[in-house]
Parts: sequence; C-alpha cells; structure tokens
Amino acid sequence: MEFINEQSSLLATVKKTLRNYKKDSTTRRTEAYFKTRLEMLASLRAEFRENHRQIMRLDANEDIKEKYLDIDLNDQFEEQYLEPVSTVRAAFESAYLVVTVAAESNTLSSNINVPVAVSNPSYEVPLPEVKLPMFDGNYVEWPTFKEMFIARVHDSNRLNDSQRLHYLKGALSGAPAKDIEHLSPLGENYADAWKMLCDLYDNKRILFSHFMDVFERQPDVLPNDAASLRQFTQTCRSCVKSIQKLGVDLESQNQVLVYYMLLHFIKSGTER
Repeated sequence: MEFINEQSSLLATVKKTLRNYKKDSTTRRTEAYFKTRLEMLASLRAEFRENHRQIMRLDANEDIKEKYLDIDLNDQFEEQYLEPVSTVRAAFESAYLVVTVAAESNTLSSNINVPVAVSNPSYEVPLPEVKLPMFDGNYVEWPTFKEMFIARVHDSNRLNDSQRLHYLKGALSGAPAKDIEHLSPLGENYADAWKMLCDLYDNKRILFSHFMDVFERQPDVLPNDAASLRQFTQTCRSCVKSIQKLGVDLESQNQVLVYYMLLHFIKSGTER
C-alpha cells in the first residue's frame, strides 16, 4: 500500500509541475530554469519506474489490483509525464538550443575529417559510421550493448561528447529512450545520460538470476547424443562467463554449479 501511495503522490507532483510551469513568467525561464525542470521530471519518472518494478514483484493482492492495476496508474503516469516534458523541452530548445548548436557545429566541422556515412539533422554535420545494436530496456541485453557501446563510441578518441550523445540516443528505443529524452543534445549532457542508463540497467541481481535460470533449466543431456552434450557444454560455458563478468566469485561456488550440471546427466540416466 505504501508503494501505491507513493505512486499516486508522484503522479500528482508531475501534474503540479505542468501547472506551475504555465503560471511562471517568461522572465524566470532561464537556461538553468529549463534544465532544472527537466532534471526534476526525469528524477520523478525514475522513482516511479523503480516503485513500479517493486510493485510488479509483489503478489497481486486486492489493494494492488484495485488501486493500481485496474486503474492502470502506470499508464496514467506515462501519459501525464510526456506533456510537461515535451512542453518544457520544446520551449527550452526554441529559446536556447539554436544558438548553441550553431556554435557546436562550427567546432565539429573543424574536428571531423572522415567520409560521410551518417548525417545528423540536429547538427547538420556528417558523423563517422558506427554500427550499434538497439537497446530497448531488456536487462539481459544490456551487458552486450554496454560493452559494444563503450568499445565503439564511449572510448573512441575520434568522437567528442556531442557525437557520443547523438549515437547513444540513436541506439535507444522504448523505455531507455524515454529515460534520457529530457536531455538536450549537447555534449555537456552526455556524461549524465550515460550514468543515468548505467544506474538503471546495471542490475546485477536481475542478470545473475537470469543466467542462473538459463543454466539450471537446460534440457537434459540425452544418452549417447553428442549434439545435446555439445549444446549443454556451450550453454554452461556462456552462463559461467556472463556471471563472472558480473563480478561474482565462482571459484568458491563451483561445487554448486557442478551439482546443477550433474543433475541433467542423472535425470537422463534414471528416467531411461
């Protein structure tokens, strides 16, 4: 019930933010004012999403069903959140972004001497081609996406932060895209955007549970079947490597893994 009350309070705060923005005079709407409003809205949404995850892990009792699921409070929040974000962001970009982007474009033009591969309408400057997978918020896909993005974009000395943010936004869809949509496409916002995504999706508990589920729920190894044995060993090896990347010390836990592996052979032997 506490989570539901918090969600209702967050929804009310977002509605109030839009009302207050419309009341504020134009003289108050400085660059810092816009950025503060957008950051506050992003913080409210991050808190709401975390509470939503916690609620979804609970058993659906009458309170959750009646006061949260049935009235679809999650969708209500998402719809209400979009209006103030789009309103504030549009006003900010209209008032401040045009001049800033023009200045950044001149800087980019002097720094980039690569073939035209990808055009960026926001900057009207050609960017080097970088192939990246799309990330849609699936926690299991985050480690691969993060590893590739760091190697090809984050650590690239050919790119500046404005370009890195461009590639990052272009590689996101769904919830992750919404997580950073309030940030204007300026280089100074790249570090905040990357940190925000890492804080949200570097969830070692969820990833560990997933890889252990894959490890444990494999099909049994069939007697005298080389193909099933090969698939089994490849899956085990992949899961072990993925778990180790999470920082889990498997040296002291290898007996548990061996136990789960042997179960698949014991089952296949005793059931036939």
